[in-house]
Amino acid sequence: MSTHYFGCGYYAPNCDATFINCTAEGNSMNGFYTTNGGKLYNCVERETGIGRTDFSYRVPAGYYSVPTRSTNPSLVMENCTSINSNGYGLQVDFAKNVQIKNFHLENPAGINGKGASLGGTNGQFSDSSVDIIASGDRVDTLVWAKNNQNVRYSGEITSDSPRAFLVEGGGNVQTSGMKVTPAGE
Repeated sequence: MSTHYFGCGYYAPNCDATFINCTAEGNSMNGFYTTNGGKLYNCVERETGIGRTDFSYRVPAGYYSVPTRSTNPSLVMENCTSINSNGYGLQVDFAKNVQIKNFHLENPAGINGKGASLGGTNGQFSDSSVDIIASGDRVDTLVWAKNNQNVRYSGEITSDSPRAFLVEGGGNVQTSGMKVTPAGE
């Protein structure tokens, strides 16, 4: 829908756009909306969706990339940060060939108890690598991976929740590089 850009800090669907050292603060829908060729380096999103409570139309996400599967790589994110998103800090779906390195997810409010959704909304996330450092206590699940295929996860999640990193369904999801540490340590 053409109205998906309203409330976005940065909007670059279906193009080979590069964002370097960009900041998005307090946007109502998405801090960064990039698909099919987007590249983000050292970007920061703060408080996307702040003040919103009605998510009946679309839920906010600090970084939103749906769909992103027609190029290789289809999405590159390096050294990006999401801070206090009022929805998902990161939402990537209908996705393939995604490269996420050193993504920092800090204290998202999440949607339905989940702070980041990788394949969770439509169940398609494949042939990708995700390196993420996540922390916060506003959700039970900081990183949610649903129906992933051929995806490698690494990084560290700091949380006292037994479901801080949740993998549902899928195949060949490699999680040996992901460390979950209790918040008090």
